[in-house]
Amino acid sequence: MREYTTIFPDVPKKTNASHHDVIVGDASPIKQHPYRLNPIKLQYMRKEIQYMLENDIIEPSNSDWSSPCILVPKPDGTYRLCTDFRKVNSVTKTDSYPIPRIDDCIDKIGGAKFVSKFDLLKGYWQVPLTERAREISAFATPDGLYQYKVMPFGMKNAPATFQRMIHSLLNHLEGCEAYIDDVIIYSNTWDDHLRIMRTFFDILAKANLTVNLAKSEFCHATVEYLGHKVGQGFVTPIMAKVEAISKFPIPTNKKEVMRFLGMAGFYRKFCPNFSSVVGPLTNLLQKRVNFAWTNDCDESFKKIKCVLMNSPVLSAPNFDKQFKLTVDASDVGIGAALFQENDDGVDRVVCRLYCDVNFDGVLCWNYTLAGSRAYGGCPIHHQHSHIFTPSGYSFKDCGLNGTWYTFPGTHRPWTNYTLCAKKETVEKSRQVLYVYMAGYAVSVLCLLMSIVIFRYFHKQLKSTRIKLHTNLFISYILTGALWIIYFSKALLDTQTLAANPIWCKMLNVAAQYAMVSNHAWMFAEGFFLHSSIVFTFTRPGRLYVICIVIGWGKNHLRLTYLLISVQEKNRKI
Repeated sequence: MREYTTIFPDVPKKTNASHHDVIVGDASPIKQHPYRLNPIKLQYMRKEIQYMLENDIIEPSNSDWSSPCILVPKPDGTYRLCTDFRKVNSVTKTDSYPIPRIDDCIDKIGGAKFVSKFDLLKGYWQVPLTERAREISAFATPDGLYQYKVMPFGMKNAPATFQRMIHSLLNHLEGCEAYIDDVIIYSNTWDDHLRIMRTFFDILAKANLTVNLAKSEFCHATVEYLGHKVGQGFVTPIMAKVEAISKFPIPTNKKEVMRFLGMAGFYRKFCPNFSSVVGPLTNLLQKRVNFAWTNDCDESFKKIKCVLMNSPVLSAPNFDKQFKLTVDASDVGIGAALFQENDDGVDRVVCRLYCDVNFDGVLCWNYTLAGSRAYGGCPIHHQHSHIFTPSGYSFKDCGLNGTWYTFPGTHRPWTNYTLCAKKETVEKSRQVLYVYMAGYAVSVLCLLMSIVIFRYFHKQLKSTRIKLHTNLFISYILTGALWIIYFSKALLDTQTLAANPIWCKMLNVAAQYAMVSNHAWMFAEGFFLHSSIVFTFTRPGRLYVICIVIGWGKNHLRLTYLLISVQEKNRKI
């Protein structure tokens, strides 16, 4: 420590190992006015501005850019000055340098006997800005315009810049791991620990980087690192965070449920069957589900707290030994657990991973949410009579993973032709489906009207199109019958579909082809009648009445014109 006093100052220095630039391309300067502050916050902001000026963090600015500042409360009751760079970030080119996974950083520590943790003093402020970035970083206060000389918190690519710098400095140092400005040193022997620590301090001194001595821990058996307590071959949650979860009040809306699941989900690897346990809570977050706190939700809520409060422990992995993988699946999710045998021959859990699967299902012509019961007016079959309601409507239950429950005894799904769609596609698909069916019904009705009208005015019109419209009407009726056969004999009967898959597919193709052909035929007929109006209007001595019938097809709006010509009897009409 006495040899490296220069890396433990009270004020951050500027490193010579990196710099931060902001690339906005051809974007015009963004100018925003400062936010209003109450007198207490304004006084605190002035103190912060003065501190930053005295320590060469900021400087007065004449930039065309301007972002507002906000004061974020800290746990000790004071405030942290932050700049709102959201609009600047929206036009900033992205730096895709990867940030390490927290799990990977923790796993590398393994069964280390000695662990030290270091926090770089206001890490971002140790990285200088380029001249271009200084102007873009300008921020407005009630007392004037300033700009940063070092990399500020809240800029889009700040984490990537800092991680790139730390990685280039410490990548070659074995026994050292860094997650942005949190650095940890680990080893199995005291001598190795001192050697790694000395090398680490040499690197920091050469790069002119500084360490926050108050937040550093030297040569401990265990330390708190990235939300976990690590060391001696074990990984456990931090009790302060677990207590915050245990004291979380019962949620009263979806936003509070999301907040609770976010806190608990951080420690999901410590909770066996996490997806199954939180299933009732995740169901509350579905768009079409109204918030209702049930007994299942309350039980799930309490069980998560109980599991985390009972001191869950994971073993740190040893990559020189073999692993054992155990997997499982249920209606609400899939999971896996990684085991490793310790020195006593006991299998200890190294890692758990659970994820839920949630889709929406489609039944006949209607959609239903996963985890609920779907009803449909589908044809009833005697061999399936035990699953139908007394009202005559068939039903089936959709699991939370979007697949349908099977028949009792036969273990076959209610229909092999059931689809599963993602939530964002369900609404659009439903609208197309309803429009398609409505278009078919309206088309048949319009054709029926045209046949009646043409036959009634047959003598006056002397039309030759009655037979054509009659044939088109018959074609539509036969197409509808084809769809009914397909739904009843193939789509809804699992045995027929399983025994004759090719025949069922051909029936589906035939029904689709017939429907498209009928739509094209009716569209062409409407176009012909429309073009014939120009000619018929030139005939004298007659009154022409045009009936416009509107019908909807699957992807187009179709107008069918029915021309009625009657002999003019009265000149006063």
